[in-house]
Amino acid sequence: MSTVPFEGNPRHLSLISEAARTGNISLWNSFVRRGGPQFRARLAGAQLAGLQLGEINLSGADLRKADLSGANLVRANLTGARLAECNLSSANLTKARASDADFTRADLSSARIDGADFTRAKMTGAVLTGLSRTGARFKAPIKPKSTRTAPEGMPDSESMPAWQKAAAEEEKLRSHRIKMEKQKEQEEQERLNKKLGRRKSFFQEFQKTEKK
Repeated sequence: MSTVPFEGNPRHLSLISEAARTGNISLWNSFVRRGGPQFRARLAGAQLAGLQLGEINLSGADLRKADLSGANLVRANLTGARLAECNLSSANLTKARASDADFTRADLSSARIDGADFTRAKMTGAVLTGLSRTGARFKAPIKPKSTRTAPEGMPDSESMPAWQKAAAEEEKLRSHRIKMEKQKEQEEQERLNKKLGRRKSFFQEFQKTEKK
């Protein structure tokens, strides 16, 4: 498996790695505070697997395609962070703040987000297999109800939490894939039947010729 190249700021990567190694997350958080409200950590493609990053401030950080698998992100601040295609498998995000974060196509398989705030988080295409989400919040503030009505027995998509929308989209893609596979099998069977039909006609003509 090819390694994703690091496309962030080397100083940011060095400092966050040092903070995790020494168990002194305040080292990183102080650095973020000094950067002011406009500061955004640049850690795209960073290898941060298994690091102890509890209570870290990564608000607005660019963590696209970063490897945070197995990382400890308990009570981390991921508000507005960009985590598209990030590997968060088996990571612990218990009580993390991730409102407005982008988890598009991120791998959250076997991760824990119990009690976390995922309000308005983008979850399109995210892998949620084995995700533990007890008490996690996804719902945005109440909006005026849509005039559209969903089919009987089905929830309106606009009232669904982000994780449920992602799961529904994944199921839709799976159903489409199964449908296409069945269609391909049917077409293959039809071609085989036509081929067998031509052979049968040939043998019938051959038998008629032999009788004459």
